[in-house]
Amino acid sequence: MVTVPVGESVKLIDSSNPNRDFEFSISGNGVRLGRSKATATEPAAKPALAGDRGELRLDPGESIYAFNFDPKGNGRPADIQIEKQGFVISFQPRSVLATVETTAEDREAPAASDDFIFEGAIDRTIPANGSVSIDFEAPDRADDVGILAEFDAAGEVEVGFAASAGEPIIASRTVTQDATYATTGSPDQIYKSVLIVAPHITVTFSDTSGSNNDVNYSVYAR
Repeated sequence: MVTVPVGESVKLIDSSNPNRDFEFSISGNGVRLGRSKATATEPAAKPALAGDRGELRLDPGESIYAFNFDPKGNGRPADIQIEKQGFVISFQPRSVLATVETTAEDREAPAASDDFIFEGAIDRTIPANGSVSIDFEAPDRADDVGILAEFDAAGEVEVGFAASAGEPIIASRTVTQDATYATTGSPDQIYKSVLIVAPHITVTFSDTSGSNNDVNYSVYAR
């Protein structure tokens, strides 16, 4: 690899090199290419920017220079990987075809994740007119949380969203907004799929029968 500091011309290939066909790739910063230090600095010289790669062919006896003209004004050196042409390799598509930008430099992240959170219980007892809750952090890029609750008697479910654990509930979905968050008789079952709108989720199961109430529940966020 050849490193070219900002504002300098560096020889990439000497005229005495017997190889005339090369492969190259550029990272860090852009350069201009020329047959001498002087011609590489000229505005009309051939630019090659970070991310460019390809084939380079020289006539016998030719040299080639790279001048780092700092096209983005970031002061970074240009790194040029250059080597004689050899074998040809053809890649198959990656398993993750779509990617998204991250704030980290030179990184990509998959557009979807297989991470999930699961919470479940059988015959968890709710005191008369009382409630029990679970809370958790939603996985990165999770879209919704599925909730299935089976009560022995009348009950309700509430889903609350907060910025993080211990923070106040920002907003919630309850029977006030949607009557299907409450049971309507035998079987005393509630099934909801709720869009995730904040990282921390609290799911509360409440008794409305006036007696001790057992609940089986399954909560799955992905």
